[in-house]
Parts: sequence; structure tokens; C-alpha cells
Amino acid sequence: MTNIFKIVCLTGLLGVLSAFTAIEKHDFHTSLAEMRYNPSSKALEISIRVFTDDFLAAIEKANPDKKVIIESSESDVLVEKYFKKHFAFVKGEEVIFGNYIGKEVEPDASWIYIELKDASRLKGSKMLNTIFLELFDDQNNVVNIIYPDKKKSILFNIKEKLQAYPF
Repeated sequence: MTNIFKIVCLTGLLGVLSAFTAIEKHDFHTSLAEMRYNPSSKALEISIRVFTDDFLAAIEKANPDKKVIIESSESDVLVEKYFKKHFAFVKGEEVIFGNYIGKEVEPDASWIYIELKDASRLKGSKMLNTIFLELFDDQNNVVNIIYPDKKKSILFNIKEKLQAYPF
């Protein structure tokens, strides 16, 4: 092999390795939630996509005295507790939480599933979304709401933690 060929191969290998490293350590901090109204059940079905490494860091920070294995079903109680604190609706003095359905954990991204029955009671409420704001000052949380055929997107961040629920 020529030296030029070795350099090209090594450079390519370093590029691939740096791409895998970029997956583990990402430069932006965001979550994406979709809230979809189900007319037959009159419920909001909520799925929240987060980076798995941030997800684990948040659960561990909230529970420093526990060994957390995020993929385990034993962590569901901790996950539910976290999301009840950081994703809710506020209507006057009342705080409305969804029912935690479960999670799917993948190496890069994880999905959290929540259902909120009787979506009509949210009219006039505000949404609270502080997911990972305790970890990152540059965290942005996007919520896309589809109710029933209208779509609205709302951005939450360190300055905007509470937003009007549009439907």
C-alpha cells in the first residue's frame, strides 16, 4: 500500500469514528413532542422524542441516590415522576397530568408516551414544558399539536416555560 492510500484510509476511518462520537455527544439540545387528538376516545395521545443520553442524565440527576437503567421497566416509576414534574397543563390552581403509558429506548433517541383523557378540559389552560431545562440553558422543546385537523407548533425554552394551550 502506498502512503497516500494509507492516509486516505486513516482519514476516512477517523471521519467515521468522529461521526459515531457526534451521536454520543450532540451540540444541540432539543425535544420534540407530538400531541394528537383522538376523536373516538376524546383523548390527547402524546409522544415525546428526546436524546437518550440527555434522558438518562435527567433521570439520574433527579434521582441521585438510585442506580438508573433507563431501558429497564423498573425505571418507569422514575420516568413517570420526571415527566409529571416537567410536562403538564395548568388551569387556574389545577395542574393536569397525562397518564404515563410507557417508553421506547433506543441508542440515540427515546420515546415517551403519555395519554390525557378528556382533552376538552384543557380549554383555557397553559402548557408547562421544562424537559431538560435543569440540564441545559440552550434546551428547546418543540410541541406540535394536531387537534382534530388543525396544527399548531409551540416552542418552549429557558425563557418560555409556560405557553397558552391553543385549543
